[in-house]
Amino acid sequence: MVIKKSNNGQAGATVGAGYFDATTPVGEIALSQLTAEGETYLAELRRDNGDQRFTQADDPPVLTAAGPLSV
Repeated sequence: MVIKKSNNGQAGATVGAGYFDATTPVGEIALSQLTAEGETYLAELRRDNGDQRFTQADDPPVLTAAGPLSV
């Protein structure tokens, strides 16, 4: 799971990431910067490449017909 700053409703800069699987469905994500009042952030589901660490280039987003799966 990756947390990104929203840029007009689109995923912008990554501000945090965490690894979750079927045995750890709940947890915390450490952010690399403070959140700001009034800003919007998106949670984006990514596929891990097996190393259990987020790398933008190596962990592709889970896609739907509308694009990356994010809320």
